[in-house]
Amino acid sequence: MEARIRGLFNALLVGSPYLAFLSQTAALLLAISLPVRFAVAISTQARVYYFP
Repeated sequence: MEARIRGLFNALLVGSPYLAFLSQTAALLLAISLPVRFAVAISTQARVYYFP
């Protein structure tokens, strides 16, 4: 039982940097994609309203 707990703890120690990297990458992609989507929406609306 103790060996199983120690194995789980080792797996968490090994996997936590990978999970942190995944979450950082997801947050970075979200932070990049939101302003891009916003700018695209603004530019398409400007094209529709001001450049017929």
